[in-house]
Amino acid sequence: MQVNADANSMTAKGDPAPPAFWNARFRENRIPWDSGSVPPALERYLARERSTGRVLIPGCGSAYEVRSFAEKGYEVVAIDFSEAALEKARAALGPWHTALLHGD
Repeated sequence: MQVNADANSMTAKGDPAPPAFWNARFRENRIPWDSGSVPPALERYLARERSTGRVLIPGCGSAYEVRSFAEKGYEVVAIDFSEAALEKARAALGPWHTALLHGD
């Protein structure tokens, strides 16, 4: 069986591994999984949980959860390798934007 290398190779546009893929998705608002808010299950958990601690949110995207954790007294670090995702998060988080880190 002969494999066409061009047909099977992925470009930055189609390969989700590099940040460029995610930058394009966020800048073009092609993020259908982004509900625009904190997941209801997390809100319920934080409403009943009395302890605090440290939280890492890898691949944070829009990072809606940062505010919820921070308001409950958690120390939060949120990381994404897409600068476009972090731009969106910074715009929404106000004073909690300092929890965001650009990294992989």
